[in-house]
Amino acid sequence: MFVKRHTISEIEIVKCISKGKLNRAISETLKISEDTLKNYLDNIYTKFSFKNSIEWVNRSI
Repeated sequence: MFVKRHTISEIEIVKCISKGKLNRAISETLKISEDTLKNYLDNIYTKFSFKNSIEWVNRSI
């Protein structure tokens, strides 16, 4: 059985989201483009069947 796990980048993103940071602030903090951040988010939502970042944060903490 395959266990899905968050990558280090995903963990950093969820920490930022849980602090209320918006995409621009998160991308600046992590030194990635907003497009890259959006790709991370899309992959995370698909990987874990989340509908949005609020559901992700609630289930991750």
